Amino acid sequence: MPTRDIHSPGSTSRIPSATDAEVLLVEDNLINQKLSRLMLEKRGFTVTIAGNGQDALEALAKHSYVVVLMDIRMPVMDGLQAIQRIRADAALRSSLVIATSASILDFEKTQALDAGFDHFLTKPIDYDALQNILVDERAIQPVTQNEEPERNEDYFIQGFDFSKAIDTLGGDPEFFYSLSNDYINIYGNADEAFKNFLKDQDIAQAERLVHNIAGLSATFSAKNLRLIARKIEREFKADNEVSEEDITTFVQELGNLAAAFKIFHERYKPEA
Repeated sequence: MPTRDIHSPGSTSRIPSATDAEVLLVEDNLINQKLSRLMLEKRGFTVTIAGNGQDALEALAKHSYVVVLMDIRMPVMDGLQAIQRIRADAALRSSLVIATSASILDFEKTQALDAGFDHFLTKPIDYDALQNILVDERAIQPVTQNEEPERNEDYFIQGFDFSKAIDTLGGDPEFFYSLSNDYINIYGNADEAFKNFLKDQDIAQAERLVHNIAGLSATFSAKNLRLIARKIEREFKADNEVSEEDITTFVQELGNLAAAFKIFHERYKPEA
């Protein structure tokens, strides 16, 4: 592993605060881009977004960042290909690069660290854990923790604890409303798309869809959807056939989340 220019112990003169720190977010999913930007900016970071590994390499060639948060699965150039290019480039190899993934499979974490990533964070990203990593790496100065957001008690809907999800977003129901709209626009027909992928034996697309849903479901506190998506993802990884029962459950849970979003949108009206 290349040696980074770590700041000398006991001195913070060269270490930026979070409000002076720039982050390169490498992520192709539009909802994750929006979510991560908000959560990072709430902590004072300045965020630049790259949609794939190739765009990240171009951004790094022009500018330095305190950290690169890089998704592993992306089109054009994925995270594993990009980190290998970064570590092979003398001008870039000292960059602090953290892998992010919706996968909970141990082999993917091992694969990422072996490829050259410095750390691995599972989505949805724990931003307090991220801050702790940056402080430990002396990439930013120690951060004063903000007070916990006031609990939203009004949005427990049909088994979905949207209040908890809103709290995770800093207590901002309007942002949750916006994210849920994005989800509906992008994944509103995910049930039909999934069944069509299986019918056409396009397993790669089916797996990618399930992977994305698994990652986003935690953001929306959709526990049952996350569980069945993770189960199906493991079956795909093992080259096993997905059972009709699991397909039915996955489709039902997609419908349950969509129905809960509809009720939330009727109950919560953002300010004009």
